Amino acid sequence: MGRAGVVLLSGTQGAATGDVARARLLWTKTEPGALHDRMLADLEVAEGGLQLTSNPQAAALSFESALRYFEGVGRTFQPLATRYQLARARVAQGRVEEARSSLERGLSSRESLRATLRSESQRESFFDEAQAFFDDLVRVYFRAGDMKSAFDAAERSRSRVLLDRLAGDTPVAAVV
Repeated sequence: MGRAGVVLLSGTQGAATGDVARARLLWTKTEPGALHDRMLADLEVAEGGLQLTSNPQAAALSFESALRYFEGVGRTFQPLATRYQLARARVAQGRVEEARSSLERGLSSRESLRATLRSESQRESFFDEAQAFFDDLVRVYFRAGDMKSAFDAAERSRSRVLLDRLAGDTPVAAVV
């Protein structure tokens, strides 16, 4: 399933579809239990990714199901990526308010997790990965005509590294 995601990112949808079909066949042969459930959630994320442009409603259902699993078993990082994908599906459906909510929840979760990271470089790297959330959130607010919130989201994304450095070990002079 991981290979399917990489193949999909490279733009080879047919190969990714084949990988997901093989993974689903393998999943049907696993015994019910933790591995079976985890594989299903991973399959749903992969299938949602395949359906994102052609059938965003089906993609959203897949992402929601995977998200319920990941959050239910206390996964830390998978819900973040899945929530981002769910927001993309909601935007594609024209469900802008639900996309905004998903992005805001994802950013809030990222902030909580980022605060637990010890080194400044880990926090910066983790936050760099959140840039897509911010970019999409700005677009969602802009699309909804909420220019103030779009501006606030853009500023929030720009200020995060500065705030980390002010609170961390990096001298302020190195930031300015």
